[in-house]
Amino acid sequence: MMSRPHDTRGLRGLLAAATLCLMAAGPAQAGLVNGDFSQGDTGWQTLGLAEFPGGTARLSNADGALESGALAAQLGLASAEVFDTAAAQAYEGSALQQQFSSAAGERLSFRWSFGTDETSADASFADYAFLLLDGQLIRLGGVGDGAGWQSASFQLAAGQHTLAFGVLDLGDYVTDSTLSLAAVSVSAVPEPAPLPLALAGLGTLWWLRRRRA
Repeated sequence: MMSRPHDTRGLRGLLAAATLCLMAAGPAQAGLVNGDFSQGDTGWQTLGLAEFPGGTARLSNADGALESGALAAQLGLASAEVFDTAAAQAYEGSALQQQFSSAAGERLSFRWSFGTDETSADASFADYAFLLLDGQLIRLGGVGDGAGWQSASFQLAAGQHTLAFGVLDLGDYVTDSTLSLAAVSVSAVPEPAPLPLALAGLGTLWWLRRRRA
């Protein structure tokens, strides 16, 4: 008795569908450029004073920084008053800025360190470092917060983003503060690998087809 050949057209269709699913599940290419600063300020707009030693970026509010009004304008802010605190006015500062795109579910991650020559405990002179993401100012750290490298991560919505890092001089032009940056990246949150799931589903569907044949 001759066995009936199995129809492989359905399997071919399933394999094609699985291939399309895996292609769609591949990692999206975010547009952030030179997040390790190995190429200096390539891809970044330098506003004020910045240097790039050993795969890092270091911003300073020393001589060469921008007046707070000019810095705010370059960053697309309506007024330099957004830099002010309840106790002090921002006088000057520096920033790095870049625009990039991201997919849904991706995160912005980076390492940062704030340094300062300020010795006063007076809040009127409390320089600080900030992140500006899509117009929202986020204080990272400043005078009185301690030193050392820290890590930060922020969830991103899909679309185009404007990112800036900066350091501000509050209350005077005398003492200097710095913001160091490293390992700025945009990446997807890890998810279960799609290949094993797709293969398991194909195996189940093929087994059901054989039973019906």
